[in-house]
Amino acid sequence: MTSETGEVTPRVAAAIAQSRERAVRSAGRLRPVLWIMLVIILASSLHGYPRPGLAGTRLWVTVTLAGVCVMLVLNAADVWPMARPVPRAGYPLLLGGFGLAHELLESTNMSSLPTTACVFIACLMLPTRVGVAIGGVLTGGLMLAGWAVPGGSVWLAGVEFVFCLVLGVAAHSMRQAGESQARAEILLAQLEDAREAEARAVAVAERTRIARELHDVLAQSLSGLAIQLEVARRLARREEVGEQLQGVLDRAGGLVKDGLDDARRAVGALRGPPVPVLDRLPELVERFRTDHHVDVRLSVEGTPRDLPSEAGLALYRGAQEALTNVSRYARGSQGTVTLGYGPAGVVLTVVDEGRVEEDLEYSGPPKGSGMGLIGMRERLAQVGGSAQAGPTEDGDGWTVRMEVPA
Repeated sequence: MTSETGEVTPRVAAAIAQSRERAVRSAGRLRPVLWIMLVIILASSLHGYPRPGLAGTRLWVTVTLAGVCVMLVLNAADVWPMARPVPRAGYPLLLGGFGLAHELLESTNMSSLPTTACVFIACLMLPTRVGVAIGGVLTGGLMLAGWAVPGGSVWLAGVEFVFCLVLGVAAHSMRQAGESQARAEILLAQLEDAREAEARAVAVAERTRIARELHDVLAQSLSGLAIQLEVARRLARREEVGEQLQGVLDRAGGLVKDGLDDARRAVGALRGPPVPVLDRLPELVERFRTDHHVDVRLSVEGTPRDLPSEAGLALYRGAQEALTNVSRYARGSQGTVTLGYGPAGVVLTVVDEGRVEEDLEYSGPPKGSGMGLIGMRERLAQVGGSAQAGPTEDGDGWTVRMEVPA
């Protein structure tokens, strides 16, 4: 399966590579057979007539026998491998030519062995049309040699034809089986890619539905709340209420506005790639300092750099959750938010140093469900990060440490 740009997907590329490696391994299993064939041909030639020599016909027997042995050794030693992208058609032609010449010069029981092996190799390793053409030429040469050699006959030529035909059909069947297995693996990889694409499409559709629901519920509710707070602020100014109440209404209006902006960003993240929000960390810290009475400070260590949008959003949401927990359980405490850029990743640490004052008139935000830290860890795990939470060394405070690779 290819992508929309025509590129082969990694899964399909792996399936293609696996099929090629299997072809190389299959060819490697034939190498012991080639060595055995070499020994048989040498032994048969030494007992044939005329034997190899250095003059006359015996010299030509030596030359053709050497050609056959060299070609067998090149393939058996993986110097001229048939299963790799080299000029493969030349191998069976050369080996078959040397074999036919040797059979015409020296008549032995095994003299046709190299050429019949070439018919098998051509039909097994080469493309179908090329393999059939080379196998047909070699088969015709064997039939001619079977009729022309001393003691030859039409019957012997027919036997050569039938033997080569059986070898060619067997090799073609083996080739078809290998190609069918390779196609099945590629189709399976394409099916897995299609299933993943379908799952992604379903996830996008579900995220779009959730985005619509969030927009209808949160955005509209917060917009209504903002309108009501604005009315309350105007009534408070008209009734000339105290500055303290006026300040509370102003802060409440600001919180609603910020919440509405966050809701819109969340909806946008569900509809598409999230926008980087880590640069809004100083604003978040200042908001908790002002509106939640948390004496929190922000420090940045290392050289700031851009993070993937998902990783930046995970850290921002983690800091938001950690600071919310500080405002719930340690109102009035001193806290530190440290953003550290290291060579292997980015670490965000939120530390509260324990409660330092009591405000009996303030009950704080509602107690959480206990799922905040779990959700934080899950969000960070999705971007390859991690989160740990636990008491400080003196036991009076609490530390949340988040890290993402970068």
